[in-house]
Amino acid sequence: MLGLGNSVLSDFKTVFLDDYSLSFNGVDEYVDCDTIVGVVDAEVGSISVWIKLDTVASSRIVWSCRVDSSNFIQLYYHAASNELRLSYKGGGSTVQAASDTAIENDGNWHHAVATWSSSADQAIIYMDATKKETKTSLPTIAGDFATSDIGQNTNGGAYWDGKINDFSLYNRVLTQDNVTDIYNSGKPKDEVGNYGENLVIYYKFETGSGVYAIDSSVNQMNGTLQNTPTWDTDVP
Repeated sequence: MLGLGNSVLSDFKTVFLDDYSLSFNGVDEYVDCDTIVGVVDAEVGSISVWIKLDTVASSRIVWSCRVDSSNFIQLYYHAASNELRLSYKGGGSTVQAASDTAIENDGNWHHAVATWSSSADQAIIYMDATKKETKTSLPTIAGDFATSDIGQNTNGGAYWDGKINDFSLYNRVLTQDNVTDIYNSGKPKDEVGNYGENLVIYYKFETGSGVYAIDSSVNQMNGTLQNTPTWDTDVP
């Protein structure tokens, strides 16, 4: 998509070197990224990710970062309502911002952004550069994050069934202009002088082989592929 409908010009793709994504089977494949828990800020942050979902019968996780079952942040697809949701849970209380864009098995890549800020008291979700919902009254997440996974709920369930590409985490709230910029360029601006100083994790999923999700941010906190997700040439 890349803000260009569903087509990608060959010269555009060459410039951005986006040749691979990761494909998940919905059964047991995921990316273990526990290494990042120290840079995930419960008070303020954003994630940006490209996703493509197959047909599913139950809810599926894009990303989850947990203290425990009562304190976590996650981006997931809620199958019963056909919604992508940002779930922010603290002390057992949950606030959820949802996108009503139907994405299941539509054959398209979609760009999702989720932001949270305790000081602004807002959780926001965007889909394909459009702000979908803002929720307030955020609870307080207690404790330190212990686990983080892409493609499952950290407890061996809700495995993603489809593809994921260009996952990035920021330690600030992305604005509408930032979201639109990423959507139209197809990737985060990780160069110093743009908003690279706020980019704390960036998995491009671009190696095309191997068992590691290489972190292209300055933190270099690589993830580890579990149960062999497939490197795929289907990209946004």
